[in-house]
Amino acid sequence: MSVGALILGWGVGAGMTAALVSILTRELIRITQNADLGYALEIVDLVATLALCLWAAYRVTGILRQVRAGLETAVVAGLVTGLMAIAYNSLRHPDTLTSTLVVYLLALNIVLSSSGGVAGVWLGNRRASGRRDR
Repeated sequence: MSVGALILGWGVGAGMTAALVSILTRELIRITQNADLGYALEIVDLVATLALCLWAAYRVTGILRQVRAGLETAVVAGLVTGLMAIAYNSLRHPDTLTSTLVVYLLALNIVLSSSGGVAGVWLGNRRASGRRDR
């Protein structure tokens, strides 16, 4: 399997899964009447996105033994998640979708995914090099 296919496969897979979790939490927040539950669901959404991107970057870094490939995987996942967030908002709230919101959704998801990706790359690189803390 080529490097590009591995990056795209893991990145799109993690991004689509994170987007589905986000859509599910958004719909649950929309129908819930409890503000505390809504905030808890927001946290679940953020943690799931971080965890999925961490895992994808960890796997790609471990397989290829390349830090850059793991980081690119996380950015692809963030890009996919951000584009899905824009699509969701354009369907659910077309009257409130502004260019500022589009940039915000895309940037938020790329930064969030990249943060998880950095942790995944670090862990994957440690595993690939065989070093362990004593």
